Amino acid sequence: GGGQRQLHMSDAANFTAEEARWIIEVSAAPWGRDPREFECPYCGARDYSANYLEHSLVNWLGAGALCLVGCWLGCCLAPLCVDGAKHVRHKCLACGHTVGVRR
Repeated sequence: GGGQRQLHMSDAANFTAEEARWIIEVSAAPWGRDPREFECPYCGARDYSANYLEHSLVNWLGAGALCLVGCWLGCCLAPLCVDGAKHVRHKCLACGHTVGVRR
């Protein structure tokens, strides 16, 4: 004993008060740039998310705009390196499903 049990939403009627409080706190928090604690709705694992950066429309529009003004010798790719403009995809470490996206 003593280990954490897996929480599945189908078992909600049997949650302890502590488990219900944890689910409410974690579910209400918005997805940000940093990994966050969550319960996976696919496999029920309680863990921190794995984060992956993806290019956004802002990155591509910035690169396109620089190309249009004559910065086509590689400088136009600079906006693709701006992490602050990228989307952050949060995935479950246990099953690999996407559990949230910060746009």
